[in-house]
Amino acid sequence: MGLNALIDSRDVKFVLYEILEADKLGKYEKFSAFDKDTYDATLELAEQIAVEQLYPASAEADKTGAKYDPQTKSVTIPEGYKTTMNLYRESGFPGLGNDPQWGGVGMPEVICRAIMDYFSAAAVGFITYDSLRGGASRLIENFGSDELKKTYLEKMTTGQWGGTMCLTEPGAGSDVGALKTKAVKQKDGTYLLTGQKIFITAGDNDMFENIIHPVLARIEGDP
Repeated sequence: MGLNALIDSRDVKFVLYEILEADKLGKYEKFSAFDKDTYDATLELAEQIAVEQLYPASAEADKTGAKYDPQTKSVTIPEGYKTTMNLYRESGFPGLGNDPQWGGVGMPEVICRAIMDYFSAAAVGFITYDSLRGGASRLIENFGSDELKKTYLEKMTTGQWGGTMCLTEPGAGSDVGALKTKAVKQKDGTYLLTGQKIFITAGDNDMFENIIHPVLARIEGDP
C-alpha cells in the first residue's frame, strides 16, 4: 500500500530490517520457516485490514459504544469490531507469535510487535480485547499445568476464546501487592478463591465464544 493515515510503513520496515535485522532471524532453527518475503506479506496484510476495515469500524464504535443488557447481563460490541475480529482470526493474527503446538504460527516477537502497531493505530480499543486474550494465553502457556494447557490454549491461541486478567481490587490498584483475594488449596488440587475484583478490562463481550479469567490471588499463608 501507499502512504496511509495510520503508520509510516517505510519507517516500520526500515527499523525492522536496517536496524533490528529481523530478516536475518531465519538463520535460527526456530524461525527457519520465515523469510523477509513472508514478513512483508504479513505486514502488508495487517496494514490492509487496519486501514480498510478496522479504522472505519473504530469511528462506528466511538459513536455506538459497547452496550450492557441488564436483563441478560451481557455486553454487545459494535458490529464493525466483530466483523474485523472475524477477519483478524481468519488471517491468523491472534496466534501469530504463539507456539505452533497450540495452533500458533510461531513468528518472531519483533514482527508481531510491528504488526500490532497497525492495529493499535487503527483502534486501540479493539486491539485491547485481543491483547488481554494474548496475555492470558501466554500466562497459561508459561505457568499452567498440562491439563490447563490442553483445556484452554488451542482455542485461545486461535482467538476462538478470549481472556482477561483479574488484578485490580477496591484497595489494590497501582499497589497490586496489597490485594486481599485469597486462594485456599483444596484436597483435589484446585483452589477456592475469596475476594473481589474490579475494573476488569475486556471483562465481557460477544466477540468470543468463551472468555477465560485468570485471577490474581495470594495463596493462604504466603507473604
